[in-house]
This record gives sequence, structure tokens and C-alpha cells, in this order.
Amino acid sequence: MIVRDVSIHVEKGKVISIIGRNGVGKSTLMKGIMGLLPTKTGKVIFDGVDISHASTYERARLGIGYVPQGHGVFPNLTVEENIRMGEAINIKKENNKYEMIYHYFPRIKERLSQKAGTLSGGERAQLSIGRALIGQPELLILDEPSEGIQPNIIQSIGEIINQINKDLGLTVLLVEQHIGLIKTLANTCYAMDKGSIVGEHAADELSSEMIQKYLSV
Repeated sequence: MIVRDVSIHVEKGKVISIIGRNGVGKSTLMKGIMGLLPTKTGKVIFDGVDISHASTYERARLGIGYVPQGHGVFPNLTVEENIRMGEAINIKKENNKYEMIYHYFPRIKERLSQKAGTLSGGERAQLSIGRALIGQPELLILDEPSEGIQPNIIQSIGEIINQINKDLGLTVLLVEQHIGLIKTLANTCYAMDKGSIVGEHAADELSSEMIQKYLSV
């Protein structure tokens, strides 16, 4: 059993972060929430509904967007084709808002006919987030969006996600180790170690001692 004794509450409209060292079960937890990995015990409740036994695509259609670690673009498809793949995320929504995506990620609009596999790390991160947003999810799960991205691009993406959260009231569950991004985005942080939640803190209260405790090797 990799993940156990985990209880988190993601309040609507808030940004909640899961922090911890590599290998403590953060991505496994996200895959369990998304239905990519089976759960033996416990429940996943979304918008008041128990979705513990729902398939991954059913969870997506209920309104959960997922950006996996490593961004997960389709390299042989164009940028535009990648974005269109996100249309089926939320069957409750209509009129997918492409212009909204292009507003937040203008760089993506400039690359619509380009193969996704030729994009830079920062561009792939923007594309993967834009693809998840096109279906207008109620909850967006981001698994280490800063991975493989230059520091200045990380800051830019953090500002964009923060703006989307404010503009749209989008709820975000963020797995991250980049402390600057955590403090920019998160309202509350859950610390994870050895597959379990070991602490809960307001993001603006994270001290250097806490960061050392939860993130240092």
C-alpha cells in the first residue's frame, strides 16, 4: 500500500498544494484521485458525489482536469489537435472557449500548426494546462507543472494560473516542490511523507524550517 492515512479537503475556488520530497507518494495520490490507479479503501468525493469506483474518463467528464507530471502532450499531434483533445473533459459544459485559452497562453496561439513534440518545456507546460482548461473543469489537478522549466517561465506560469483561479474561480490541486510557485499560488499546503499526510499549513506560514523538514533530502 503506497498511499494510506490520507485525508484532504479541497475547498471550492481555492488552490491547495501537496508538498513533499520525491518518492513520498504525491503523484500516486493524484493518480488515485483521477482513477488511474485503483484504491483498496477510502473514498474520493467530488462535488458531493462518491466517485471512488468511477473510471478515469468518467471522472474527467464530471469536471476534473488533469495535467500529469512531465506535462503529457501528444508529441506527434499539432498544438491545435492537442487542445481539441481536451474538449471531452466536461460533458456539463458547452461552447469550449478557445479564445480564453489563447488569451491566457498567447504563445500557444502562435504555435497552433506546430507539432507538440517540438515545443520547449515551458510551451509544453502551457499547452498541457490549456488542453485541460478547454473543457472548463471544476477542478484542475496539476502534478509538478514546474518540472523541466526555466525559472522565469515558472514564474510566468504561476502568475497565469493565479489569474485563472481569480478570474474563473477555478479550484486547483497542485503537487509541487518549487517553493516560490507554492507561495504564489496555494492557500493551504498538505505535507506528505511515506505515503501519508503529516502536516497542514497555510502557504503564507511556511517557514524555512518547515521547508527544510518537508522538502530537503
